[in-house]
Amino acid sequence: MAIIYRYVLKERADELLKFGIRLSKQFDKEVNLNGYPKPCITGFLNPKDSEYKFQSDEYVGLKIDVPNEYCKVMDTSEIEETPNIIELDAYQLGAFKNPEVLITTSILPEKISLLDKDIDVPVLYDNSRDLYYSCRITEMLDELSPKEAYVVLKNYFDNM
Repeated sequence: MAIIYRYVLKERADELLKFGIRLSKQFDKEVNLNGYPKPCITGFLNPKDSEYKFQSDEYVGLKIDVPNEYCKVMDTSEIEETPNIIELDAYQLGAFKNPEVLITTSILPEKISLLDKDIDVPVLYDNSRDLYYSCRITEMLDELSPKEAYVVLKNYFDNM
């Protein structure tokens, strides 16, 4: 099971907590999966992947428990006709700059709860974009010899 985060306007939260999210009526994106258009409910891997909605008083965060087989991940930073969409199980954290989860099933109300911004399930990274950049920097530094890495980092810090 995956925990996926989704933001909705405050006035809609009670309805979704009571009745769930019906894919056929409440999808917010349609993507091409296996050659066919498929409706999807979108969400995030990290609650701070939408910093604006995380901080906003207009939106409320929902935590959704979804079986992994109903989740796909795509990078919304890619502007392509055929975006890279992969299974959640195949996704490596930090691989996409702006990962968006595509949920391909309806969600029962008992699988939805409110996000508590202060005390909730611990998230091991601040947000997906920062994790992406951290992974890219680590990869670049790993390709350098220790002396080259020292020179690059020294020049960087000397110019701050």
